[in-house]
Amino acid sequence: MIVRARLIVTMNGPPIKNGAVAIEGNRIDDSPPGSSPSRAARLRRAAPAGSVADVGLFNEVKARNSGEVIDLGEQALLPGLINAHCHLDYTCLRGKIPPPKSFADWIRAINAEKAKLSKQDYLASINEGFAGAKKFGTTTIGNLTAFPELVAKIYEPI
Repeated sequence: MIVRARLIVTMNGPPIKNGAVAIEGNRIDDSPPGSSPSRAARLRRAAPAGSVADVGLFNEVKARNSGEVIDLGEQALLPGLINAHCHLDYTCLRGKIPPPKSFADWIRAINAEKAKLSKQDYLASINEGFAGAKKFGTTTIGNLTAFPELVAKIYEPI
């Protein structure tokens, strides 16, 4: 599979205009038999991690590789984002704590809100946080949690 975009951003140099990424490996597709997955679904499930075969100018990548071409048009394609420190179990507290005067005030306020939550509330919050991170391109998360036993119950991690 070859994915073409107006701009390919890598970690190895300047952005590539009219670039492409060739992906090789097993294609993972959970679409029902006989259906045609959307372009977004094909991209999400294209291949396992570590399977980027080639990156460069579109015409050059296409000449060196075969497979379906997915054209993203005027979009930019970049590596997944990394959030190295977050508390997804606090996602549900967004907007519930007014700006504090001090760190100690914030700790008191967050502890008061946390006391109202059940483990199911925390699990729902973690899943909501994962969904939000995934929506905006985060592929790797370092989550600090007070409930490690909930990790096995997460619906769909990134």
